Amino acid sequence: MVVVSRGRPGPLALCLDALSRLRYAPYEIVVVADPAGLQAVAAAGLDGLVKTVAFDVPNISAARNAGIAAAAGEVVAFIDDDAVPEPCWLHHLAGGLALGGRRQAAMCGAATASRSSGGRAASTTLVCRCPCH
Repeated sequence: MVVVSRGRPGPLALCLDALSRLRYAPYEIVVVADPAGLQAVAAAGLDGLVKTVAFDVPNISAARNAGIAAAAGEVVAFIDDDAVPEPCWLHHLAGGLALGGRRQAAMCGAATASRSSGGRAASTTLVCRCPCH
């Protein structure tokens, strides 16, 4: 999984805690982040589980590409740094890719937006709400 983070070390720490508890194996976490995000990874004590890429440019597409370049897996999933996935999120996401050898795309989750008084989205959090506990 690739997590891009810039200026949000607190939410990133919560995301990483949830990612470290996924019920799926094997998986890799690549964090592409600014210095504050890299400090959050170090503080989380996940050095052996998380591969980090220093990136402090406000360009999410380039950051995602840097994450893909650092990833070792055959399949790459993206998750927002303010998302907190359910333990079975990756299991369900990967399940959509195991459908008979054809090229597949899969998505699991729901977007939940809180609205400001002006009607624009103030924040968005992606989560998978699945009954696998």
